[in-house]
Amino acid sequence: MSALSIIGQSDIPAREHVAGETERALEALWSEISPHFYSLKNIATMFKLRRRFDFKPATLNGLKVAIPTGKVPDCDNCVDLCCTGKNALVSLRLKDIAGLIDLGRTDLLSWARPAPLTRREAKQQHSWARREADGSIFHRAFPILDRDATGTCKALTEDRLCGLWPSWPLSCARYPYALDIKNNVVFYAAGCH
Repeated sequence: MSALSIIGQSDIPAREHVAGETERALEALWSEISPHFYSLKNIATMFKLRRRFDFKPATLNGLKVAIPTGKVPDCDNCVDLCCTGKNALVSLRLKDIAGLIDLGRTDLLSWARPAPLTRREAKQQHSWARREADGSIFHRAFPILDRDATGTCKALTEDRLCGLWPSWPLSCARYPYALDIKNNVVFYAAGCH
């Protein structure tokens, strides 16, 4: 299955993501500091942070897979719009933010968060992205992809295609699969039919 068929844009010529200046600078910075990352001082700091934030690093052997057997998305034939709804939040990593800066699309960075769920809504809530937005320190530290009043991603074109592809955020690229790092589970999004 090609990347184009996964996103339902098979009529668009294939193209690769090309890192821009900001993204390359971020990668160069990481290359410079990563050799020093595991110094004794930094290891001690990491242990302090792990205790403070109840952080447990994920390992490949520790991951559980909660994807129904044989479940494969067929985006080319899907009539749903997965980029809309009150729970369709898109988390951004530093690399995603750098990519948006390089594209000149900082207008898509948003600090606005939906109102927290009530206890009743939280019990009924099936959206991992929404639970993350309500309770994660990560979501307080980084912006999300901006949405309009209906909850639809503002990066969608008039044709309802992704205007950021192939430089879209990681959580969009891997949808409908997601990683719940807190529970070490790889799962298939409930909203994808």
